[in-house]
Amino acid sequence: MTKDKRINVRVDEDLYNQISVIADNLGINRSEVLRLSVQADLLKALDSPINKMGEETRKELMISAGNMSKDLQKLSKDFTWITNNVNQIARKANVNGITSSDLKDLSKFKKGVVVVNNEIKKVNLKVDKLWQYLV
Repeated sequence: MTKDKRINVRVDEDLYNQISVIADNLGINRSEVLRLSVQADLLKALDSPINKMGEETRKELMISAGNMSKDLQKLSKDFTWITNNVNQIARKANVNGITSSDLKDLSKFKKGVVVVNNEIKKVNLKVDKLWQYLV
């Protein structure tokens, strides 16, 4: 196969040095190092599980990823609520000591932690399902 097409690539000094070291170690020129690298990356990409799955499975995967994103946003809000409550309770306890009202707040806080923990478990199950598609 003739190599009559040309592509110019700009790289930073670190990458240039890495390519040069590899070329020297293998006894080939830098262009050949880049060709081998691109070919290997293309083969890996083409052989990835996501390229082997059908359109319907890919759609399911995208829906699952979208749902997971929504769940993570909810977890983020819940986590913010919990951390705010912890800070308020800590400030109050440092100033006045702990009162029966604080114990009620702690009970709400505990319920919030349970909710967040359950949401984390749900997201974890979705992540496991996504991994099953990709492995």
